[in-house]
Amino acid sequence: MGMGYAGNFSVVIEDSDLKKLCPRAFANYEKALSVMSTLMGYEIIDEFAYAVNLDDEWENYDKKNPEQVKAYKKLIESLDTLRYSFHQKTGINLYLGFHNQEDDGDRYDDLSGPYWSLCFSDCFPESVKYKKLKKMCKKYVGIQHYVTFG
Repeated sequence: MGMGYAGNFSVVIEDSDLKKLCPRAFANYEKALSVMSTLMGYEIIDEFAYAVNLDDEWENYDKKNPEQVKAYKKLIESLDTLRYSFHQKTGINLYLGFHNQEDDGDRYDDLSGPYWSLCFSDCFPESVKYKKLKKMCKKYVGIQHYVTFG
C-alpha cells in the first residue's frame, strides 16, 4: 500500500478563550498538568495530548510511584472536568488534540502541538450554540487545516 499525505481539519478554540469560559476548571487542569510535569522533571503536555488524542493512556509515568499515580489520576479528572464544564456552558463537546507538524505534517499546517478541538457535528452546519460560542470568544474559533502522512 502506498504512503502519502491526507488532509485533515479541526474546529479549534484557543486556550485564552477556554480559560475565560471555564476559569476554575481550566485553572485546575493547568495546575494538575504543572504538578505532573514537575514530578516527571519535564513538560509533559505534548506527549500527554498525543496519548489523549489517540484515546490511549499516557504511560510515561512510574506506575509504582504513588505520588505520580495520584498526580496522573488528578490530571485525568481535571481534563474530564474541564471538558464537562465546557459542555455544560456551551452544549459543545471539547477534545484535547495533538498534531506534530514536523514529524507528521507540513510547514503550511495551521496547527502544531496540543490544541483544543470542538466536535464538528456540534458546530456544523453552523449551529446556534456555535454562533453563540464565537461571539463569546475574543480569538479565532474555527476550522484549522493540517495534513498527516501515512
